Amino acid sequence: MQEILQSGRDSNLTGRIRRIAVLYGGRSNEREISIRSGVRVVRSLKNLGYEVVEIDTSDDPYEWIQRLRDVDLVFLALHGENGEDGRIQGLLDILGKKYVSSSAHASFLSFDKYLTYLFLKDAGLKVPDTILIGYPTSFSPFGFPVFLKPRWGGSSIGVVKVNDSKQMLEESKKLILEYGQIIVQRYVGGVEITVSVVEKNEKPFVLPILELVPKREFYDYVAKYTEGMTDLIVPARISKKEEIMVKNIARMIFKLMGCSGLARIDGKIENGCFYVFEVNTIPGLTELSDLPASARALGWDMDELIRNLIGEVGK
Repeated sequence: MQEILQSGRDSNLTGRIRRIAVLYGGRSNEREISIRSGVRVVRSLKNLGYEVVEIDTSDDPYEWIQRLRDVDLVFLALHGENGEDGRIQGLLDILGKKYVSSSAHASFLSFDKYLTYLFLKDAGLKVPDTILIGYPTSFSPFGFPVFLKPRWGGSSIGVVKVNDSKQMLEESKKLILEYGQIIVQRYVGGVEITVSVVEKNEKPFVLPILELVPKREFYDYVAKYTEGMTDLIVPARISKKEEIMVKNIARMIFKLMGCSGLARIDGKIENGCFYVFEVNTIPGLTELSDLPASARALGWDMDELIRNLIGEVGK
């Protein structure tokens, strides 16, 4: 707990980085959370002395792309489609702009839950039993309860816990109509945790593991973003052996998937195994988000977290 990232700078400003654009908002169904994340990032960057260019990507793209011309770095606080799926990262690559986020390839992979499960399973890691469907059904190959999730997306939007075949048919109809493809996933019990990872000297550094105890049926959108709806326990109530296992797996996933900057890995420990639910390459940075909570457990406020993320890119 004593190891703290150091940016290696005597002042707040990294030598070559003075003007930073913060991209947030957008048009996805996670717009509200993205704005909340972006506002906090902007505030911290200003506290640190940077010149900040605020860009809501729901605005005219021809206009805001021009505003990127004179910035030294882009901080991505976009969530959901056109933010975490690799598209904006690809655009920034074409424009030759450095950014705080994983690459286009890593973002594309992690945003697709089904591809992520196949990738991690092939690497020998534990993921819940999962199938992909594109049609309504009342049948679950895993019994009940199971989870239905959109193939793409985050913030637990569209995630439903299904307890019987009747509900399965009703909910799969709704989700297929809205999202096209969904995954059916075996229910995993045990301790729910989230593992935040940042880079230190171009290597993954795991922040204190956070245990999640939602006051709803599961850790859904309301439980995530409503104050008082989830107890965040840090350090998580797991054994030292489990802590070492989880941290090793988190570092492995960060490297295997090609993540950079920051990421958050969600899952549960069941019967001594860590089952991975999701890899998020642009974690929420709101006042209630998990990654800032893990950072606080290490002694960082929001400014210190942002300072370290910028410092790593600016080396």
